[in-house]
Amino acid sequence: MTPLEDAKYREKLAREHMEDAIFEYDHSRWSKAALSAQLSMENSAKAVIGLFGPVAKTHDLAGTILELRSMKLKDEQKRRLERLAELTEKFGVKEHVLASYGDEVALKTPREIYDQSKAKRALNMAQEAFEIASRMIETIRKRKKKGF
Repeated sequence: MTPLEDAKYREKLAREHMEDAIFEYDHSRWSKAALSAQLSMENSAKAVIGLFGPVAKTHDLAGTILELRSMKLKDEQKRRLERLAELTEKFGVKEHVLASYGDEVALKTPREIYDQSKAKRALNMAQEAFEIASRMIETIRKRKKKGF
């Protein structure tokens, strides 16, 4: 599989998780919406990472994304990477754990943690991450098509 094929696959995963997040949100299942949004964001980030090299099996991706700034990229692409890293940091591994398992210290389940506003925030962040990833994938696809 080429890096572009890997990125397109992960973009597809991100889209499917986004569709699930929207469905769960529309049915007032806030914790499920947040978990699907987090998985969408994670796959969006992995799609971008996959454009440039292998993707580690991890939920903590912000640092890896920031490392990509050292590559030869236009300023606009670097800004997108920085924003994607910021989103991934805000709604990354900690949120994955909370949305999946809850808060074991506070003895709160995911349903007790996520309400409508938290689910909406997660959904908005995931949608932004997906848009960033899709733009970057399209830019790289066009560049490869032109032979760069």
